[in-house]
Amino acid sequence: MTIKQLRIKELNNVHNLEFNFNDSINVFIGNNGTGKSTILNALLTSVIEKDSSANPVIYYYKVNNCFDFSLSSIDILNKVFKNLSNIYSNLRIEEPPESYKYNKTIESYLAIDKYNKTVKFEQLSDGEKNIIMLINTIMVRLSLSNEENPLNEKSIVLIDDIELHLHLAWQRLIIPILLNTFPNCQFFITTHSPHIVNNIKPKNIFILKQDQNGSLSYIQPKESYGMSVDRVVELIMNDQTRPANISNDFEELFELIERKRLKEAELLINKLKKDLPTDPDILMAEMLIYKQRKEEKDDYANNKKRMDEI
Repeated sequence: MTIKQLRIKELNNVHNLEFNFNDSINVFIGNNGTGKSTILNALLTSVIEKDSSANPVIYYYKVNNCFDFSLSSIDILNKVFKNLSNIYSNLRIEEPPESYKYNKTIESYLAIDKYNKTVKFEQLSDGEKNIIMLINTIMVRLSLSNEENPLNEKSIVLIDDIELHLHLAWQRLIIPILLNTFPNCQFFITTHSPHIVNNIKPKNIFILKQDQNGSLSYIQPKESYGMSVDRVVELIMNDQTRPANISNDFEELFELIERKRLKEAELLINKLKKDLPTDPDILMAEMLIYKQRKEEKDDYANNKKRMDEI
């Protein structure tokens, strides 16, 4: 089962909105309070109302400390790890040493090799646990329908704030990991992360917006996949990539250069360099100033030559 279309009428701040979805992944972005979670809840409700016997709908929200691993899921996870990276391997249940077996206070525990060194699963960071638990949760739910090969099973997966606790490197990887690991699932995801957005094609992105009356609508970007993070933030997420005061300084800097007020521009560059000594935009500004001074010098030399000839 996949969701092709969703129409919402009079739900919270949604008065009349229609979505046409992609079969693989659909990503909702927008400011806090625009209605991303409302749409996920509407999706969940619509699927349950339409067919309660459908393949499992998986709503994964955030990491928790409930490590629900079976031996079969551990085996499959270890196969998944081989395709992810060379960081993690050999997830397993460790039994206490023979000499401690009669000590009831020492129990078996979940262990994993990280960079070939054994650590307890609970010692991993929240971000690391979140990725592993996310894959495990989806896999366990899929095994309800296909115990022998859950990774090939179909399902609808809803994930709110997928970047929660994830380092930037993992934010870039999480979408390819999910799509490669669960190729037959349809994902509905909310995010605030430009590192996730630039891994998604424009047709799979829904930018949620509210008008002055709080009514919800959406647009889809013309481009997204492969864009730089700065461009995603500015063009898709409609935000600034720098603190407001620094952005204003750079805007003023290039305006001064355009007006040929070069001494003032150089003073502003010296101010910016205190915090940003190697910033590429400062280098660009310096090159523009150099070019303008060279043009002024060449113009002066040419004019002087013509005067001398007269």
